[in-house]
Amino acid sequence: MSKLKRQCKRTKEILSANAEASISVEALHGDFDFRSSITREAFEKLGAPVFARCAEPLRRLLAEAGLQPADVAAVEVIGGGTRIPGVQAALVSALKGRPLDKHLDADETLALGAGLLAANLSTTFRMRRYGASDAAPFALTLTREGSAATLSSSSAAAAAEEVLDGGEEGEEGIAAGAASPIGGGGGAAASQGSAKVLLPKGKRLPARRVVSYSGVSADFAVTARYDAATLPPAVKADGMDNLLAGWSVSNVAGAVSKLQNSTGKVTLTFTVGRDAILVLDKAELGIEYLESYDELVPVNSTSNSTSNSSSPVVTLGNVSGSANASNATSSPPPPPATMKVKRTRVRASRVPLTVTLSASLLSPLSGALKASSLAKMGAMRAEDDARAATGRAKSGLEAYVIRLSEALDSDPESAEPGSATQRLLAVTAPAQRSAFLTQLESVEEWVYGDGADADAMAFTQRLQALRRMGDPMELRAQETLARPAAAAAARELVKEALASVASWPTSKPQVNATELKALSAAAEGLQGWLSEREGAQARKRAHEDAAFTAADVGDQSGALEALLAQLKRKPVPKPPKLADNATAGNGTRARGNATAAAEDLAEPEAPLDEEPAPLQGSDEAGEPPAVHDELR
Repeated sequence: MSKLKRQCKRTKEILSANAEASISVEALHGDFDFRSSITREAFEKLGAPVFARCAEPLRRLLAEAGLQPADVAAVEVIGGGTRIPGVQAALVSALKGRPLDKHLDADETLALGAGLLAANLSTTFRMRRYGASDAAPFALTLTREGSAATLSSSSAAAAAEEVLDGGEEGEEGIAAGAASPIGGGGGAAASQGSAKVLLPKGKRLPARRVVSYSGVSADFAVTARYDAATLPPAVKADGMDNLLAGWSVSNVAGAVSKLQNSTGKVTLTFTVGRDAILVLDKAELGIEYLESYDELVPVNSTSNSTSNSSSPVVTLGNVSGSANASNATSSPPPPPATMKVKRTRVRASRVPLTVTLSASLLSPLSGALKASSLAKMGAMRAEDDARAATGRAKSGLEAYVIRLSEALDSDPESAEPGSATQRLLAVTAPAQRSAFLTQLESVEEWVYGDGADADAMAFTQRLQALRRMGDPMELRAQETLARPAAAAAARELVKEALASVASWPTSKPQVNATELKALSAAAEGLQGWLSEREGAQARKRAHEDAAFTAADVGDQSGALEALLAQLKRKPVPKPPKLADNATAGNGTRARGNATAAAEDLAEPEAPLDEEPAPLQGSDEAGEPPAVHDELR
């Protein structure tokens, strides 16, 4: 049947562009083949009922919106099925002759639109935001079953009171009807099983809806169903159960008993996210009850003077009854007298209730079924991984065989000079190439013959066996370029080290003679090893294993390179510190010089146009004072 289905699908696609198509299925039943043909006219006659059903949603949509086909700006058709001429004719008929718009790719539009919407909702991708919102395709109703509830609103016919109608998540609202403070006294009994609209058709998503039931005192259940009036005609005809989900709300009696045995209002909070999944987030029991308390109120002076011992309790503060007038005038006025009065107030408490999913259109998996499903998924994942590993191993083996076969089977004279193929042919002997090509051909026959269904391990083992022969050849080809470059770099390193040994005694005196001797010995040792290895390599043939490789040169040069870099980084030693007494003397002399300099700067100079003032102790004639040698 799968062959017939594939061929019918292909024939249907051919009829979208041709007036007639043939159908052929080989070995449809045993050794019998099936061959026939069909015209587009016959195909459209057979599919007329299906084409009419395709146009019915369009007619219903226009009727619900109250629009005419002329009022619609564009009608884009997407999906591969819209290429069928019969489907297009049915849609045009529903639009009363209005042509269809075909500006979008019929196959890629859904995937591109989903990706664009996901990027628009994402916080990771940066793009120009645009407005896009989804709507509920069908209305949802809510039915309560269980204990009788007393309504607190004025309408006795309504079993559910819608409190919140939020169009967006997190939007708050207020109650539509006021509840009695004490718990719904005086209401009428609610009818059981009455369905109320929870989410109207076309409601913008995401949405948040809150429904409350007043006067509830026992556990109950609610059921959400699709509104049958909004379902497509085909679903109604099939008689499909329109149940969406059901929940049990429990622990109501326990919550009521804790709150003075009062009936209360149960609030159910539903959310419908962008995924269009209805979830009962929480259920709470709200109780309002009266509480009595004592309140201190001031007592006026008139009632105070006439009150007796039987009056309400009066508190006079710190005022003594025997206080005289003088004390009253000299002390601060006493606080006003107060008395206790009984008051009542309304208190509200909210208690969370237990919500259990009792029914669902898609029932959750049980523990055993979930474990079994996970085990099957794990086994399928292991099979996928093994299949992917086998594919990688097979592809790797095929690529290796093809690459080496083409290179070794090439003509050495026609190979491009300097290419990888030319270098490989230059380092392999004809006998080596012939033996390796035989192995490659044998493995290639096995891959496409007996090993077609082999596992990854078998392909890997074959590849390893081939590499044990081919890797030495490819290594010799690679070394024809890498070894000379490594040897040249080693000679430059030796040259730099010997030049440093000659110049550092004057330019870097911090490098001592022992270190210079070690550097010179390392450079001469590398130079001798390199000369010996190059001589051994010169005596070997091209197809023989190399006497040394570029990696060997790197290993030998590492010690000299590290020693040279270490000596280059050796810092210049710091100058020696002066002795303490020399430092102190220098400091004293410095401070003395500084003091003298400061005194010279502080002494004012006499103006040039004025005579200097006579020295202290001299006469008016300016004679110098007498000098006395005696000591006093």
